[in-house]
Amino acid sequence: MKNNKISENARKAFENFKEEIAKEMGIDTNKAGKNTVKKIKENFEKRLSDLKK
Repeated sequence: MKNNKISENARKAFENFKEEIAKEMGIDTNKAGKNTVKKIKENFEKRLSDLKK
């Protein structure tokens, strides 16, 4: 990617997506703050490992 500039619309779309995924997983985005993506990843990994059992 030559240009690293991300449009404001893309940033807003990602934030909305992140909030929706967190809501589906029962993650409080206010408590998670900047760690929301980390919490989503941890939750996803836990669910995936539970499926493999």
